[in-house]
Amino acid sequence: SDVVIGWVTNEGMTKFSDRYAEAMSMPSIDSSQDWELTHGEEENGYTILEFTRKWVTCDEKDRAIEANTARVIFSWHPEDPDDEQSVMYHGASRRGSASLNLLGGLTSPPKIPNDAQSFDILADNATIPPLDTTYWCQAVRLDERLFQEQNYILKYTPLISENSQQYVHHIVIYECPQLDESVVGAGGHCDGEISNSVGQCRLGTVLAVWAVGGEEFVYPEGVAIPIGGPGGFKFALLEMHYNNPTLDAGVVDNSGVRFTYSNDAPTYEAAALTVAHFVTPLMVIPPNAEEFVISAFCASECSEAFIPPEGIKVFASFLHTHVTGTGLELQHIRKKQLSTCELNEELPPVDKNLQYDFDYQQANHLPEVITLLPGDELILRCHYQTKDKDTVTLGGERTSDEMCVAFLLYYPRVDFSFCMSTADGTSLVSALPPSAREEVEQVFTNPTKYGGLKNGLENALNKVDWNQDQVERLQQAANDGTQALFCADDLSSDDTIEAYNQTIPIVDCPYVLPDACSDTQPTEDYTCTCSVSGATSITASATLLALLISYFLL
Repeated sequence: SDVVIGWVTNEGMTKFSDRYAEAMSMPSIDSSQDWELTHGEEENGYTILEFTRKWVTCDEKDRAIEANTARVIFSWHPEDPDDEQSVMYHGASRRGSASLNLLGGLTSPPKIPNDAQSFDILADNATIPPLDTTYWCQAVRLDERLFQEQNYILKYTPLISENSQQYVHHIVIYECPQLDESVVGAGGHCDGEISNSVGQCRLGTVLAVWAVGGEEFVYPEGVAIPIGGPGGFKFALLEMHYNNPTLDAGVVDNSGVRFTYSNDAPTYEAAALTVAHFVTPLMVIPPNAEEFVISAFCASECSEAFIPPEGIKVFASFLHTHVTGTGLELQHIRKKQLSTCELNEELPPVDKNLQYDFDYQQANHLPEVITLLPGDELILRCHYQTKDKDTVTLGGERTSDEMCVAFLLYYPRVDFSFCMSTADGTSLVSALPPSAREEVEQVFTNPTKYGGLKNGLENALNKVDWNQDQVERLQQAANDGTQALFCADDLSSDDTIEAYNQTIPIVDCPYVLPDACSDTQPTEDYTCTCSVSGATSITASATLLALLISYFLL
């Protein structure tokens, strides 16, 4: 591991050294001192050390700093050592750890104006039911001050009630253009206890998202989310996900989000784009898998329809899975026209975190702004590990279910909020042994008979012997199978683009990360062969397709 040790002496001198550890012993002093101390002080019993380093040092004793979740371990001792060779063991009680994204912050956060104001969107005394999972929704009318003139959101901050902190899994706030006043204020289960008009807001533009472990998010200089003004949306939907595995009763929650805003117009108006696999039971992750990958994609038809010729700039990302998720990567594909063929060239990833931590979900600023152009394609790959499970994991809203989602923040704002896909079921059926295949087809045909699609699939798939060969067959089917694709500004609108029998784009020229420690860098290689990507002739029954379409758009 990569280690630093430092302290401030009684005389006010700071001692600091770059070290490394290869065993449960005193960290050795590194011959290459790459960590540089920039500030050290001791005040009111606290020692503060500030230090910096290059992301990549080319020192074999250092770990590269990447846009992943880093596990930071820290420890301390109440007494200063006599010298660098006599550092004392901290003991079992004076240590801790935290997950951080060391590259996820702003290097120069903008100054919030002194006259900036704020408004809160909070759950109104929501009683968390004694259920494992609850999605609770409440429509709210926005603060009237916002409509006197055009305003812009500069940052948002989670406000999590102390008494219910352990139950709040995530918060999503959606824009709602218009609602009847009679449905505003009353909260309830998102499925079944709210009106259809309120439920439709969940198919609209995301205003803010927070999940467990996250902190406030600040927009970069010159970028903000428009809100209010004469033509702005007047309502919002607060969606709370409560995770209550112990089935506690009587817990009341008032959590939510505080938005800080100003009427100073930014250089760019920002918006959010959701790239994801639809949350459906057709997202199947087998047990006994060291690694299993679920993929979703945003096709060129969607970027051509919604992204302007000059493109959009992605500046931040929020990646999300549940507890079996171990990593996510969002690949960026662009067509490259050569004299003899057209290639799918992979550009640097939009975002990549292969050390995902479910308990640390933070919206992160990207190290570099990514430009998406019309015709570009995105492939979201979510990695899962289920080697300790003996039952299948399906896509769903429970914490024990799974998701595969990337929320992207971009500018300038255009009418493009969703680009999502899902397996269409035929690939799943083809990968199963005959006995399970027959039962799954019966579930597709008459899900009500089996207690619903999710319950029927779980029961049928848990009868399968998920040995390594069977896991690999399902992985191959997930890689090569067809998907249904949906993209829109609002998934309930008539402008939604729908496409079926689509395959995940084949990458002809994979991206090669330049080696910062080598004099020899990768060159463009056009020897890769052109692929025929796009629609694949796999036929699904009309009954199955009708079932899937209705399930996706409920």
